[in-house]
Amino acid sequence: MAKQRQASKNHGPRVDALRARPATAFTTLVESWVCATKEKGPLGEYKFFGGKTMQEIELVGTKATALLDTGSEVLIIPIKFFKQALRKGVDLDKFVKRTDGPQARIRNASGNAMDFVGSILLEISLRG
Repeated sequence: MAKQRQASKNHGPRVDALRARPATAFTTLVESWVCATKEKGPLGEYKFFGGKTMQEIELVGTKATALLDTGSEVLIIPIKFFKQALRKGVDLDKFVKRTDGPQARIRNASGNAMDFVGSILLEISLRG
């Protein structure tokens, strides 16, 4: 008799640990995440595609420029943004509420599944 194996949704110990919701302040989590980011140069403007839809916004007491994606149902904010806000002395816990992530699998425009380190609620204001 063969053993039946239940499909595992384990994405590795690091992702699972980050998804856990201990009673930890958001600021503490952001400070603990190690981020390696690399800026890419401009890809160039292609006449076929047109320009990007950019908008001035304010979130966590910080002004920023956001790429508006009208086809997206979620907002993705890089950890780098929160790290920069911390360096400027922003109290992230004043602006952010940690929440459970969505039960659905989030996919990018190419259909590839995406992994996230957390899910939060925060207020965003459009400027201009």
